[in-house]
Amino acid sequence: MTSGRSTRRTLRQQCSLRRLKDFDRTVALAEMDSEASKFFPVERALSKRKGKHDVNEFLCLWEGYSPEDASWTPYVTEDVAQSFEEPPPPTSRIIMDHVAKFCRVINKLLRMGSSKGFIGRLEFRHDIYKHLFRNNFSLHKTDFNDRYFKEGWDQSYRMFSCTAAGILIVFPIEIQLYIAWLGGGRFYFHNGEFYKKKKCPVEMMKITITKRNNTIDIPLKQRKQKRKLKRKVRKHMYRKQKAHTTHRSFI
Repeated sequence: MTSGRSTRRTLRQQCSLRRLKDFDRTVALAEMDSEASKFFPVERALSKRKGKHDVNEFLCLWEGYSPEDASWTPYVTEDVAQSFEEPPPPTSRIIMDHVAKFCRVINKLLRMGSSKGFIGRLEFRHDIYKHLFRNNFSLHKTDFNDRYFKEGWDQSYRMFSCTAAGILIVFPIEIQLYIAWLGGGRFYFHNGEFYKKKKCPVEMMKITITKRNNTIDIPLKQRKQKRKLKRKVRKHMYRKQKAHTTHRSFI
C-alpha cells in the first residue's frame, strides 16, 4: 500500500513540476516579447567601445529621439554594427556642408599668421569622415577629393604691389575623432521640482596642421590688371566726391 501511495505522490509531483516548467516557459516567452517590444530603431551609431566581458557596446542615436537620449547598448543588430564600420554614402548636400565647415576652420588657422603648428576643433559627423577618408587619420594632399575640395583651399596669400606673401599647409594633416559630452551640469525647474539636464554627445574633430611661409612675385599681367582696377576705383571715388561737393554748393 505504501509503495502505491508513494508512486502516486511522485506522479503528482512530476505533474506539478511539468506544469511549473510550462508556466515558467510561458512567463519567459512573455518576458521576451515584452523585452522585444522595448527595442527601438537605431538612427545611427556614433561610437564603439569595449564593455563588460569584452563585448562591443555602441553609442546609438535612437530614431525619433533627441541626441540627449543617446545611450550605450550592446544589443544592436548586425546591420547597425556593419553600418558603423562601413557607413552608407550620405547625400552630396550633407558632404558639401561638412567640407565647407572643414575649409572654414583651415582658412581660420591659415590666417593666424605664424608658421607654427595650430590646432582647430569643429563638429564633424564621423560617418561622413569615414566616407571621405576611410580610416586614414594622417591626410596627405592626394587624400582630398577634387570633387569636394576646391583648388586653393590649403593656402592663403596677401597681394602687395609686386609680390604676394602667403602661408601654405605642410602635409600631412593629423586628424583625431572623438565624442564630446556637452551641456549638463545645470538644472531646470519644472512642476515644483529641479531636474538635472542631460549631457548631449557631439561628434567632434581635432585638426593639427603645420604651416610654412611663402613669397612669390605677382605676374606682370595681373599687376597691370590690378593697376587698372585701382585707377577705375579712384576715378569713381573722385567723381562721387565732386558730385557731392557741387550739390552742397547749390544748397
